[in-house]
Amino acid sequence: MPGSPATGRPFSGPPMAWAFALASAKAPADKTGHRNAEQEEKSKAARNRLRMRPILPSGMPVRFLIAISLALAASQASTLGQQPAPTPDIHFTPTRHAIADAMLQLAGVTAQDVVYDLGSGDGRIPIIAAQKYGARGVGIEIDPRLVTQSWGNANDAQVANRVRFLVGDLFTADLGEATVVTMYLSPSIMKRLTPTLRALKPGTRIVSHQFTMPGWPPDDRRQVDEAEILLWRVPK
Repeated sequence: MPGSPATGRPFSGPPMAWAFALASAKAPADKTGHRNAEQEEKSKAARNRLRMRPILPSGMPVRFLIAISLALAASQASTLGQQPAPTPDIHFTPTRHAIADAMLQLAGVTAQDVVYDLGSGDGRIPIIAAQKYGARGVGIEIDPRLVTQSWGNANDAQVANRVRFLVGDLFTADLGEATVVTMYLSPSIMKRLTPTLRALKPGTRIVSHQFTMPGWPPDDRRQVDEAEILLWRVPK
């Protein structure tokens, strides 16, 4: 607690009074009524000490400020410790409508099928499967914004009751329900997915836009404009 500049006793007045005390901190005059240089220096030092001390509301203990500082530090540490949101391994590149439809035709999709699209983007393949072929469609997409967009597209197409769009990782997704799996992925991701796809139930059809699976020759392939689509059937 700062002392009074005039008396040296502890100053306990309200904060606004501190400014008054600071303004009044002048060196006393000598007997001739003049202030000497030494007295002026002491007075200046006293005023500087007052300026450097924090002006706190009356009665606010320092431990309160320490508690606030610790709380802010803990909050920052908690924020920094959060895991970043997962990001897509590849950027979304939409499959043109004609190619998406040709992929479903190559797989021979019917109303009895459940079509899983891995990296479903804006949802067009599950939506076409439901709208044109009466199938049920499921889209797996890691980007929540695209999943939201997919639901909007499904509502516009009036097939929201026949499709599902899930925010998820295609490497850990449960594909056990699928009878058809479609994808437009990079060669490196296709390579990583090959063991999972080969382990699907016998008879499952797998269609890829453009890219092959290493060590597993396709059962059929078709050219659609500038693109190639490929079909595999999980052996029985």
